[in-house]
Amino acid sequence: MPKLADAKAAGRKLAMLTAYDASFARVLDRHGVDLVLVGDSLGMVVRGRPSRPSR
Repeated sequence: MPKLADAKAAGRKLAMLTAYDASFARVLDRHGVDLVLVGDSLGMVVRGRPSRPSR
């Protein structure tokens, strides 16, 4: 959080991307993306799984 606050104070623009899974998030992190949102899109969209378990 301090790095984000410093960037805001300096007026620097931030890059934020969404990753399908943790592996892709690591790639984004290694390449300097400031913020990474990790979702379960791989399981839900690519594999067709429901967003929550069936009852």
